Amino acid sequence: MDGREARATDTGPLTPETVVVQRVTVRPSDFRDVTGAVSPYTETVGEGTALVLRDGRAHEARWSRPSTASGTSFTTPDGAPLTFAPGQVWIVLAPR
Repeated sequence: MDGREARATDTGPLTPETVVVQRVTVRPSDFRDVTGAVSPYTETVGEGTALVLRDGRAHEARWSRPSTASGTSFTTPDGAPLTFAPGQVWIVLAPR
């Protein structure tokens, strides 16, 4: 992250098996930090595109989350379910 290796103090480098770059709408929220800067609000309900990094390859994907009470599903561009590799999964929310 930010050009530096992510590490845990007790186990060393963090190495997720799958990284998902989920493209979402990011807009200003009603909240401000201590310096007055507006905190972003990330919209994760709806649908959009994603890039799934797994097994040394990049896979184009679509995501869908119908409501705040449901989970997010990921599919290939033609609608087939897209599986993640066993192990740790990181979801990176990136602006559209």
